[in-house]
Amino acid sequence: MTRLRLVLWAGLLAAPLPVSAHSSVAGIGHFYNGFLHPLFVPAHLMLLLALSLCLGQQNNRLAEAGFAFYTAGLAAGLLLAGFALVPGEPTALLLLAMLSGLLVALGRPLARPLCLALAVAAGLALGLDSVHESLSGNDKWMFLCGCGLGVLFFSLYPLLLADKAKAALWMKTGVRVAGSWIAAAALLVLALAYAGTAGQLSGMPAVAPESRLTPPFQTGLALA
Repeated sequence: MTRLRLVLWAGLLAAPLPVSAHSSVAGIGHFYNGFLHPLFVPAHLMLLLALSLCLGQQNNRLAEAGFAFYTAGLAAGLLLAGFALVPGEPTALLLLAMLSGLLVALGRPLARPLCLALAVAAGLALGLDSVHESLSGNDKWMFLCGCGLGVLFFSLYPLLLADKAKAALWMKTGVRVAGSWIAAAALLVLALAYAGTAGQLSGMPAVAPESRLTPPFQTGLALA
């Protein structure tokens, strides 16, 4: 766990300064907008928290391997998104967040293949859905680099928290409760999105438009 902390801090300190004023949060540049991006998209935040807590519940060797696979999946997703080769899918983020949250709530050790597959899938989904459609060229890549480091940096804290929680029963219970809340929130958003889509198909008013789940920076902080 100490090695993970050192790697993330080194990445943050080595980050380039922003070079453009065109950004979603005025004045901080594309890189730092990307860095903060996971905190402003509910589906990203839910998956980030759930997957990190799930990894933190595992033994140290599996947690470190899972974090490495998570990083590899994230890098692949960001590259695919940057070259517009594969579109992001917000529903996948919510499904993975729900699954990860349920696994956290169960609090059981995971089989190594399942843990690694979940980690790489989560990283890939986050990367694919991180593209900022209004940016291009160097601005887009600055934003995506910021997204990558932001996801990893903000994933480290819940991971370490879940690892520390192994020392006390009440802390482990708190982590499991947090996982159940994330799973319930993801399921609720999926249900509202499905109800909205069904309403549109039947001609009824939509309950929750799908557009609230899809574009980055249009979701704000609201879940529905």
